[in-house]
Amino acid sequence: MILSLWKYMQGYVVIRVRGYSPERFINLCANKNIYIWNVRKIADGYIFCISGKAFFMLSPIAKKTKCRVKILKKIGMPFKFLKVKRRKYFLYGLLISIAAVIMLSFFVWRIEIEGNMKYTTEEITAYLTKENVTIGSFKPKIQCSKLDDQLLSHFNQTMWVSSELIGTKLIIHIREGVESEVIIDDKKPCDIVATNAGTIVSIITRKGTPLVKQGDVVEKDTVLVSGTLEIKELTQLKAVEFTHSDADILLKTKYPYSDTISYQYIERNYIKDQQKTDKALQFFNHRINLLKPKINSMNYDIVEKQKQIEPIKNFYLPIYYMTTTFMIYEEVEKTYTVEETEEILKSRLNLHMEKLEENNIQILSNDVIFKEDKEAFIATGSIYVIEKNGQDKFFDELTRRQGYNEYFTEED
Repeated sequence: MILSLWKYMQGYVVIRVRGYSPERFINLCANKNIYIWNVRKIADGYIFCISGKAFFMLSPIAKKTKCRVKILKKIGMPFKFLKVKRRKYFLYGLLISIAAVIMLSFFVWRIEIEGNMKYTTEEITAYLTKENVTIGSFKPKIQCSKLDDQLLSHFNQTMWVSSELIGTKLIIHIREGVESEVIIDDKKPCDIVATNAGTIVSIITRKGTPLVKQGDVVEKDTVLVSGTLEIKELTQLKAVEFTHSDADILLKTKYPYSDTISYQYIERNYIKDQQKTDKALQFFNHRINLLKPKINSMNYDIVEKQKQIEPIKNFYLPIYYMTTTFMIYEEVEKTYTVEETEEILKSRLNLHMEKLEENNIQILSNDVIFKEDKEAFIATGSIYVIEKNGQDKFFDELTRRQGYNEYFTEED
């Protein structure tokens, strides 16, 4: 194996010897220590291999033995180099291409974000752009540990972030968790007020003075728990304090619901035989169209696919192969039956209630009715639910003290 590699690096030729005495030709080669190999007998002579340098020593031997020597094949690196040398522009182009690839390897040409569900890829990409981490960023300027801390701080529903540079690709791994608790100043006094009108199902008060009880009907913005604590001895008021109210309140309430669907609708029928395809190469922001189909119709949808060139795994280049398909369609006017419209409205209602349950809202019932109209089918009514209710409403302590001046000193 090593000997064959050495012969290839040195370069050798396959020659044919014909003439008066080819056997004597081979013997003289051996006497002059000219190394030959792969000797093969043919009808009127011999074929064998000889090194490129030794070939120039054969002329005197050929004259003495009256033989003719012909080169059949040239093998090895020196002969390959001679071919490339003749094509100097090809060589220059090859060297420039290698230099360009080496230069491009110092930049980021692809960003992948993995593990994100709560935060969209667009949100994270927009933040990275704000921090000057984009496609085309200089790799040595990206500090992965610093970037991790920035992402973890900005997106507070993430448990950890890990970024890494592989080839020309930046990968950001994200694991999302429970949203970081919002810091609330529990020393600042506040009331709890109703966010909806309804009936109190239950109220458990930890701090503050409850002003309603189970079964009470309240309106929106009604104070449910007051941040004013009146300290009494029997029925006599002795002192007043203000606190940050805290309570768990369940409220039975209703959400109005309405939906409409028209009997008439437009359906798109795609014509497969008339689909057109455009293929293009994009280098940075420059696009070169390979095919430019002529679109005769004004009604079409566009489906675009792009593939980034990756000559070596994780080594992406700023070159994209793009395929654009023009899905030509014709619009057909159709009509729903009454049964179809009612079925569609019922499925929409069920989907709406499922979304409410996903937000921890308990569905009790609904009185939604479906009725026909001249041009549409209509659903109207209410959905009755039990939900956690109440929001903090901060108040000015000095203003509220005005009704209790006798219970406060100037130092207070």
